[in-house]
Amino acid sequence: MSSNNTPPPKTSRKRYAEFLKKFRSNHLEVVSVETTDHHSVTLQTQPKSEVPSSKHLSDSHDRTISDADRLKKKLKRRQHLRLYLNQLWPHWSTVTLLVFLSLVIAGLELVQPLFFRYIIDEILLNEGTELTQRMRTLNGV
Repeated sequence: MSSNNTPPPKTSRKRYAEFLKKFRSNHLEVVSVETTDHHSVTLQTQPKSEVPSSKHLSDSHDRTISDADRLKKKLKRRQHLRLYLNQLWPHWSTVTLLVFLSLVIAGLELVQPLFFRYIIDEILLNEGTELTQRMRTLNGV
């Protein structure tokens, strides 16, 4: 991002400021990034007059994913899911217990606001009873 003479900025704030300066002046270089699935992605800037409109993007056939690619990705996801479930199978009782306990905790967290509402509305703000009686009821709850 920086020129060959100066070292790169040490802080992310300075790197971002340098990026903004180059972006606003349309002087960004071409960057090639390899993704985790070994596809290469090339990023480059174009002057604003050369940026294609959304109409041209929707009409281009090379940017769409073919049905065969979608099917390959779907089969790959299923294969990974099957592998994951096969690795979890020996621990099904532990996983079941974990899911059950998480549902119980979620249910108890739903009851807590109702309990506080009862305490506040029926005990603390009940002006029909004396203060000592309200405190005894509060301690009993």
